[in-house]
Amino acid sequence: MRKILSMCVILAAFFMSMISMPSVADNFYGTRTDNSSDSKQGNNPNIEVDPGMELRRVGGLNMIVPKGTQVHQDGSLQVMEGPDEYAARNIMEVKTRIGEMEKAQKEMREEVDSLKEAILKLQENK
Repeated sequence: MRKILSMCVILAAFFMSMISMPSVADNFYGTRTDNSSDSKQGNNPNIEVDPGMELRRVGGLNMIVPKGTQVHQDGSLQVMEGPDEYAARNIMEVKTRIGEMEKAQKEMREEVDSLKEAILKLQENK
């Protein structure tokens, strides 16, 4: 019984110490609760952001997420889209942009062809 009680005291002390210091998981996943003015502005020098990522403030946390990640409100929760939703949305956006570029390219080719014909007609008329 005495061993169980001493284990409980040790565990309680451990968990109390974890509350007062930032957790390793928060630093690893890019979340951080920091109420400094630099943190609120999103330019905290202690947080490094890799290329292709951005620092977003979601609720009271700074999150490092891929650029363009969407956050939506679900009741009182702010929900970030998951990796599968992010990838699917980005693929659809890329497909849309490729389609638009192909359409613009086709229009440009038609314009170039008409300009070539106009130049040939001008050269023949000389």
